[in-house]
Amino acid sequence: MALARLTYRNELFPREAYRHFFDQVKESVSEKQACRLTVDLLALAHENGCEAEIADAIEEALRTGSLPDVESLRTRFAFQEPSLPRQDVAVGNLGQYSNLLGNRLSP
Repeated sequence: MALARLTYRNELFPREAYRHFFDQVKESVSEKQACRLTVDLLALAHENGCEAEIADAIEEALRTGSLPDVESLRTRFAFQEPSLPRQDVAVGNLGQYSNLLGNRLSP
């Protein structure tokens, strides 16, 4: 509930879309729920580094006259462990290395 009473609340939002979300969601749910949903979005954006992407999704939903579904945003922008490409490395035998060096190691 602290979000609702902050004097610098608008400065807290990283983008205007988050403020617009808070203002719109307050009209359809309780102030407590609006604070919780907004803080959830802010945490999701921060923790997963997708602040701009969530702001775009918020703006798109508001443009169509609806509120974004926080659960679907959470699913859409959930952190995914990055996968590394598989790299197969063929290791030759030591005799092949001697051939590459031109037998320079032999006295």
